[in-house]
Amino acid sequence: MATVRNSSIKIEDEREPQGPTINQILHAPILMLKFIGVYIESFSMSRTTVLKVFSNCLVMIMGILVIARFIAGFVVDSYFSGELTGRLTFAISYISNIVMFPVFVVNSSRNLHRVLARFSTYQSKHGLSIDTWKSKRRTNEACALFVIIGVVYLVSVFASVSLRIFPESGLFVRRLLPFGYKDGHVFDLVSLQDTVTIEIFMFIVNLEIVIACVLSHIIIREFQSVNTEADIYVRQSNVSAADIGKLRCRHFKVTQLLQAANCLIQPIVLLLYIIMLPSICLTVYGIVHSTLGLLDMIMLIQLLIAYIFGVTLLTGIGAMIYSQAHGVVQSLFELSLHNLSADGQYQLQAFISQVTGQNIGISIYGMFTMDGSTFLMIFGTIAMYTVVVLQTQTGTWSVTQVLPCNCTS
Repeated sequence: MATVRNSSIKIEDEREPQGPTINQILHAPILMLKFIGVYIESFSMSRTTVLKVFSNCLVMIMGILVIARFIAGFVVDSYFSGELTGRLTFAISYISNIVMFPVFVVNSSRNLHRVLARFSTYQSKHGLSIDTWKSKRRTNEACALFVIIGVVYLVSVFASVSLRIFPESGLFVRRLLPFGYKDGHVFDLVSLQDTVTIEIFMFIVNLEIVIACVLSHIIIREFQSVNTEADIYVRQSNVSAADIGKLRCRHFKVTQLLQAANCLIQPIVLLLYIIMLPSICLTVYGIVHSTLGLLDMIMLIQLLIAYIFGVTLLTGIGAMIYSQAHGVVQSLFELSLHNLSADGQYQLQAFISQVTGQNIGISIYGMFTMDGSTFLMIFGTIAMYTVVVLQTQTGTWSVTQVLPCNCTS
């Protein structure tokens, strides 16, 4: 993302923040990340820091054991069947979450306090365009919902496995290879450890997504506020150079917020894309070609819905930020030059160059900036893959349904 030098014009309307601060809005997810040990504010050799590092190492060891069981399962049964496709889907999802764990620890501990400090400074000077009370309430509700879902998932999975409700041949149980029902309590302990480990990783991912969504929502609303003020200037006939310069400075400040948040958001988006896109393709293949049981099919369909929702949410947020960041250009072009002074025309041209001279959006390590074309590209790829898989399955049915011919000359 290019850097634009700001002019000497300063914003005068500093106002006290009304309602909760950004730290109070994100208090629940940040507190949970601290409790789990993902967010370490300082690396001083205190007892709390040592305990967090120890807990992180313990969780990683548990995750490595899960990966070892997946590898053992593929060694035992490597035949590429519908069941193996489903196991590959679970393996990609779980192993990717395990790999993301140390990335989230480093990313949160290194960048989260910097991002919060930047947003707090902006809020203290200019306020926020969002309803802070409503945002705090929704953030708390999302965190509470994830806690409830996690507890229900843990109880239901462990109860169903320990009571031997489902057949051992299903994916629900076979993901714990090389252990089985015959191992008795050992299987129960392994199942509990596996379920707890995966749920910890999923809970961390959900908390990181909540923080990214809140920060993105603030940025979108700030850009929308700039666009609304620019539309008002279009309908006025006495717009001064100071007004345009003030609006230009405000847009620049919001762009700086986006640049600060980008260092926290981009690893989340990149790693989730790495997880979700292959998992969606494998899940589609598993559903179309699979001979799995009803429970396994339901689980794969649930995974598919969750992945599609995640990709849609992340890509939609990126496209919305890009659209709102560049949406002010249309209003700037509609401003009349006849009533502007020479200084006003200079500010207008500088503002247009500031917006059009860079890609303002979520930049994924310089590889691409998320915009509307990213949305079309990803879902076009998924749709094309789905059509190919369906055509392949149709061709397979056509070949297998050909009746043998008993012809005599």
